[in-house]
Amino acid sequence: MIVDRLTRAVAQVPAVPDDLDDGDFEKVSGVVELPVHIRWSGPPRRYDVADRQQRARVYERVLREGNEDDVRRFIRVDDLIDMWDELVLPRHVRRAWADWLEHRRGVSLSDENTQRGLLLPPRVRAESAESPREDR
Repeated sequence: MIVDRLTRAVAQVPAVPDDLDDGDFEKVSGVVELPVHIRWSGPPRRYDVADRQQRARVYERVLREGNEDDVRRFIRVDDLIDMWDELVLPRHVRRAWADWLEHRRGVSLSDENTQRGLLLPPRVRAESAESPREDR
């Protein structure tokens, strides 16, 4: 069951629209509810995209599950760059977006996380490395 979910997640090609940075698309603001095809499990939930932590959760879900129209609607490139180290994304999603940002914006986000293809951003990995492991 877990292997099946992992295989399905890796098989899904991230939506990375070439025209995201064109500025022709109206972005969401305030309190939003994600479409069912993005937040498909659990009851509907509202997110306040003015709140950095809630916006990060929206970005993670949209970048993993959204289509190109969702990305155009929910993702602001400057915010994505600013929150990059806080986002927990599958390696194929992180790599696709790092490539897009380098090509379109000239921003190199090839952090250790992207190079090694790890899921956790550097901040989260550093915190977990500092925490002592409990013996089982």
